[in-house]
Amino acid sequence: VNALPITNESVVLDTSCGSGGFLLHALDKVRKQADEYHDKDGREHWQYWHDFAECNLFGIEISEGIARTAKMNMIIHDDGHTNVIAFDGLESIDTMPAKTNKLRGFQRDSFDFIITNPPFGSKIKFAEKRYLENYTLGKKGVDWIDAKLHNINMLRETTREQQTSEVLFIEQCHRFLKPGG
Repeated sequence: VNALPITNESVVLDTSCGSGGFLLHALDKVRKQADEYHDKDGREHWQYWHDFAECNLFGIEISEGIARTAKMNMIIHDDGHTNVIAFDGLESIDTMPAKTNKLRGFQRDSFDFIITNPPFGSKIKFAEKRYLENYTLGKKGVDWIDAKLHNINMLRETTREQQTSEVLFIEQCHRFLKPGG
């Protein structure tokens, strides 16, 4: 988070936010920027970081209990308008809440920064999660030897039986990012 040029105008998402650690670091970073630009006791200082928290900071967490923890964590740190949802971060973006605040919600091509530590090591199985077929990285091409031996079209794609979660999260993060994000 410290290495990224996040400002109060950046739109930031954590696609698997857990208890909200990365979100809190982003909020703290913008608060420190407010310290540089405004008197700490003034309304401008508060508005600088609070507008960021209310309108530009988002999180997704699959576990409802952990999502509640993230919301409480943000509220304890004076966020006040937490945009954290309990949702499977690999589900279609179109099925996520359209708006969580008056300005925006979870939409394709709309985030400047994705700060996340996606779940590693688990496998998403097509038999359990049909959304695997909606990912380019959830597909596999035809092996060229099989194509030659069985006269199969090389351009045909099939859905993989499984894919690691981190690979799918990378593709989902790319969907959320603005061009140049």
